[in-house]
Amino acid sequence: MPLNKSFQRRIEVLDACFRRRQRIWTIDALLQEVNEKLEGMGVSKISRRSLYDDLKEMSLTYDAPIEKYQSGKLTCYRYSNPDFSIRNLPLKQEEVGYLRDALDILRQVQGFQLTKELETVIAKLENTIATSVEKRHQIIQFEVETLATGIQWLDDLFNAIKGKTVLGLRYKPFNREDATDYEYHPYLLKEYRNRWFVIGRKEGRSSPTILALDRIMKLKPIQKSFEPNDLFDPETYFNNVVGVTLMKDAVTEQVRMQVQPDLAPYVLTKPIHSSQRLIKTSSKGVIILEIMVVNNYELRSLLLGLGPRLKVLKPKELREQMKAMYQEGLEAY
Repeated sequence: MPLNKSFQRRIEVLDACFRRRQRIWTIDALLQEVNEKLEGMGVSKISRRSLYDDLKEMSLTYDAPIEKYQSGKLTCYRYSNPDFSIRNLPLKQEEVGYLRDALDILRQVQGFQLTKELETVIAKLENTIATSVEKRHQIIQFEVETLATGIQWLDDLFNAIKGKTVLGLRYKPFNREDATDYEYHPYLLKEYRNRWFVIGRKEGRSSPTILALDRIMKLKPIQKSFEPNDLFDPETYFNNVVGVTLMKDAVTEQVRMQVQPDLAPYVLTKPIHSSQRLIKTSSKGVIILEIMVVNNYELRSLLLGLGPRLKVLKPKELREQMKAMYQEGLEAY
């Protein structure tokens, strides 16, 4: 059985049941308790068979001392050791090794002081077991990018978002001569192609403001009441966006493209956007794709980067924009 989030929730409920030794726990009582808790969490109920599987998995994976006993005519369940709880289980050496693997991956995200703090936590965990985890060679490696400017603000912004702190910052867009000072309520950090952005609220504004970290001149926390995020849902705000540019009046459009056979495998195995759908494949291998996205600079740049083997069929405005970009490029050469 995979140790997924739903399973973890269920065994936490079962563990709480078995620690309440004043109550008799039959399989029906356990099933009712688990399903009531799951329903309160907005999670689907489980069957009796799934409950039996969970009890078996608790015994195998967590060494839970679950025993059956008779109370009159009832078959009941409990911990044979009343002091046992899955919450009291120490991390094993192998599990600390998994944390080190995760840290090695996270460490490749440049600019976060957080990785040093995690290193300290893992070192403390290693000290709680008999021996340290053996050093492992690198298994996963990301593309090494030139370090983007502005990355020095990552820790300050991360802590400001976490601590709900208002920032006073100075910002200078590429297209302006002078920098502007204003108060800013940060809500979300987002990375796109090795550039970092922060999404939040300018003081007094009723719509999100997206700032590039490399255009921030300085920032500092200020003593002011933090306005909670009621402007956008971080989980869905960028669902129909390539990159980060999202104008206030932006509309999601159906973008249809024709892709030649030699490029098709690349676009199919690395979709342009999560909404990508294959509409048609011709006998010669030409494919038609659709995505549902906002027409922005990042989308046009991405499509241009795929070259002339990809042609936009609709919408008309995007098609004309792509045509103009190709003509401008031709004139440059």
